[in-house]
Amino acid sequence: MNARTLISGFRTGRAIRLVGWNLLTAAVLLIPIELGLRLFDFEFALAPPQVEFGDDPVETRGFLVDPDVLWVPPGYSARVAAARGQRPSMVF
Repeated sequence: MNARTLISGFRTGRAIRLVGWNLLTAAVLLIPIELGLRLFDFEFALAPPQVEFGDDPVETRGFLVDPDVLWVPPGYSARVAAARGQRPSMVF
């Protein structure tokens, strides 16, 4: 066994130990937090039930959820599909 093999093995073992300690630390910190959030029935909705513009809340009823924009009116996808078949009259 030469010195290079010994050093390489030492570095590999140290790296494995560091990864193990990092995983253990993450588990010790995150598991109690997750259990606490589940105990208090915490929920996070990606689509909020309303968006407030100034003092007037705007309800999302009647609108559809869209992955690219927040909400779209009914028939939006049909209008976009029809517009894709036409050349634009003005481009900014």
